Amino acid sequence: MTTEYSNILIRTITDEPIQGGSVIREFLKEPEKYQIRGLTRNTTSAKSKALAELGVMMVQADLDDAASLQSAFSGAHIIYAMTDFWQSMSAEIETEQGKRIVNAAETVPQLEHFVWASLPDGKVLSQGDFSNIFHWQSKADVAKYMRDSKPELWSKTIEILFPNYMENCVTNAPVYLPVKASPRPSRCDALHVADFNRSTRMERMCVLSSLQARRFCPTLLSQTPASW
Repeated sequence: MTTEYSNILIRTITDEPIQGGSVIREFLKEPEKYQIRGLTRNTTSAKSKALAELGVMMVQADLDDAASLQSAFSGAHIIYAMTDFWQSMSAEIETEQGKRIVNAAETVPQLEHFVWASLPDGKVLSQGDFSNIFHWQSKADVAKYMRDSKPELWSKTIEILFPNYMENCVTNAPVYLPVKASPRPSRCDALHVADFNRSTRMERMCVLSSLQARRFCPTLLSQTPASW
């Protein structure tokens, strides 16, 4: 029996090339076992065509369109699902997209494995102290949605939690690499409040996604706008 592998990514498969691309490359090594179906919003893009030339079946689908997901999932035995907070910068949008994926996957009768690329629940880990780690929380909320309301699908689910990508240290070094500071008692020296307040919203989110930084830098926490 040939197993179909469906790779679900935001907008186009190559919007998240680090995670999605590595998954595709790995399964392409065994073409006799896996038929890879890649979901993209634009099957005519150069990146989609390049994947098609490698043997990936490219299918048009949109995470904001439930019907397109149901159609794209048809016949799948394995679904690899992920969302991307940074596309919309909205936890609400990402959560709704994740729920659409889950609802569509639930309707696939022959589904054997559902792989959900998740992140930890910051509110639970911090005992409620940190509720604005948005790109963690949305993925954790989707996992909770499955656990609470989709027990059959949850029994087929593999939840994976990826750490920070090494590539981030190259593409956005000021945010992801340690900062040398003059010796002082507080570790807040490594994250200067003035620079933090001048940073972009995405840069702030990257900084605040670190529980360690939050733990050791209460000065930053006291200046965190609730509206982020």
